[in-house]
Amino acid sequence: MRKQFEANRQVLKKLREEIEKKIQALGSNPSSEEVRDLYKEITQGMKDFFKILVEQSIDTLGAAPCEYAMIGFGSLAREEMTPYSDLEFGILIQGDSEDNREYFKRLTNLIHLRVINLGETILPALNIPCIIKAGFFDSVTPRGFAFDGEGAKGKGCKTPFGNRQTFKLIQAPEKMAQYIAQDEQGKWWHDKEPHLPMELLNFTHLLGNSELTAQYKQKIQEKLNTPYQQCRNLRQYLAKVHLVKEDMASFDPGMGHLEKQGMLFKVKNDLYRFPHLAMDRLALLKKIVASDTFGRIEQLYKQGIITDSAAEKLKDWMSTALFMRLKTYSHYEAQKEMMNPLIIPFGFDDPDLIKKQFALESHALEDLKKKFIAFSFLFIKLSTNI
Repeated sequence: MRKQFEANRQVLKKLREEIEKKIQALGSNPSSEEVRDLYKEITQGMKDFFKILVEQSIDTLGAAPCEYAMIGFGSLAREEMTPYSDLEFGILIQGDSEDNREYFKRLTNLIHLRVINLGETILPALNIPCIIKAGFFDSVTPRGFAFDGEGAKGKGCKTPFGNRQTFKLIQAPEKMAQYIAQDEQGKWWHDKEPHLPMELLNFTHLLGNSELTAQYKQKIQEKLNTPYQQCRNLRQYLAKVHLVKEDMASFDPGMGHLEKQGMLFKVKNDLYRFPHLAMDRLALLKKIVASDTFGRIEQLYKQGIITDSAAEKLKDWMSTALFMRLKTYSHYEAQKEMMNPLIIPFGFDDPDLIKKQFALESHALEDLKKKFIAFSFLFIKLSTNI
């Protein structure tokens, strides 16, 4: 078992080393196609690595008692996963029985133990009561490849464990699709778990029976057509109303704000998160089939929803944000988001400082500002479609 854990660490290490070489080879301003291809390679590599962990766990536990499918959510579904991203997935099962769910719960525990033994799961993410009560902050463990954290209150907790209270993501396709709409008592899930429905709408098949994934997709589309309030169906409400103000409030890098001059950028929150959330909403409203961001942009263009110029600007912005996120994580070898725009322009040459903080070059900062302004105007136009 120890040899297996060590071998897993080496597989992940080798994948990261290969990706780091390709990051350096692309230079500072790669094309959107180059960024897209690199992320596709990373996503496939992480899927292959996940499959290794699952197969090892099944070898330990024994064969599954029924047909199943594992589906990935979040950045894995969008083909935007980095080698340091969280693992977000659920399990669809054919036989909806307590014995079957118990098997896949145990299987998830074994997969989780293998992920924990990679040494990159911070303690607060495990939702251990005494650690939460103490307000413990884990500054030692490098935050890397780990299960989606359970400690973030109100978030989706997108693993088969769910949040262990109101929902679990080991379900038959129809029951999993219920989390998009209403529970058995007719209560809307987006009122109980605000982030959950949107997070389960975008997914990708990982392994197992693909027919179960297709059934889940069909059931979701049926749920989205459920009538809602004010002459809207559920699709229109989730795309145009639910959490829109909260998402917009979170996107403000403050590039033109005097009080924010010299502050560090958070590459995920300031540059990347809101554009992908906006794209999720537009794709949902317009019934776009593609799950990856670049594929969605292309389908929006083909359907005449956006112009060729708008499509290119969107690709340009997303590739810039994605590449900066990848370079930042790769620099820290962990999920750390801070970029420092001051180190190089002010001539700091302390190697320890440069190693601790990812330096954003002055020309890259100017290029980022131009693209940010172009994207902001573009989004104002796109918002009329949402």
